This record gives sequence, structure tokens and C-alpha cells, in this order.
Amino acid sequence: MPSIEFEVDGWPPAKNEALSIFNPTHSQAPRVRMLLEAARVALSRSEWQQGERRRIGLALVVIQTRAGERLADATNSLGGVADVLQQRRPNTDLSHLGDLARVALYADDGQICEVRYSEGLGGESRYRVRLWVL
Repeated sequence: MPSIEFEVDGWPPAKNEALSIFNPTHSQAPRVRMLLEAARVALSRSEWQQGERRRIGLALVVIQTRAGERLADATNSLGGVADVLQQRRPNTDLSHLGDLARVALYADDGQICEVRYSEGLGGESRYRVRLWVL
């Protein structure tokens, strides 16, 4: 069963306001860029087919330095990661992302049929994303 997994330093991008998470002025813009960079590297090292329309699972593991440290709740974090990793609409101006604008792990977040979320402690804050075909 094809899968892809990677880790990103810091906190996951969170859906937390009406402004598009891809807007360069969005508070989560630096996190969006870091997630896309990590996904691009993972794609180059895996056999995952970018943008295919398959039923998939998404796991998000958030590692915190201290208990209770998280900056967003589970649903906002999952929503942010899911939105960033899907293909974007062709009419969306993503020129500020450069080559990262083409990074997408699936066609639409509606393909996600199984979700796993957990939090842990240890070291620097970071998170791990895993996708798999169902």
C-alpha cells in the first residue's frame, strides 16, 4: 500500500481565520511554506503519485516541548495540513510560493477517508505527517 511520511520543525499550519491560508499575509504563511518544502523533499524520495484521486488516510502527530504547549486544536491543525497538501485552484495567485505552488500530495482533501491525530512530548516542537492509500 503506497504511503508517504515526513517531519516538519515547528507547528503545523492551522485553519484559524477567514483569510485563505495561501494568502501571503496570512499568519500561517511561514508554516505553509515549511510544510510544502518538507512535502516536496518527501515526494522526491518516495513513489507517492502526486495529485492522484484515491481514497487516502491522513495521520498527524504533533510533538510538543512541554505538555499543554500546542498553539491550535486538533481540528484546526488537521484542516490546515489537509488544505495545504491538496492541489490548489488554477485561478489562485500563488506566485509568492514559487516552485512550491506546484507541490500537492492529492487532488482534493475530500479524498481523506481516515484521520489519525495524536500529540506527544519530546525535544523541539515538530510534527509528522503520514498519508497512505486505503
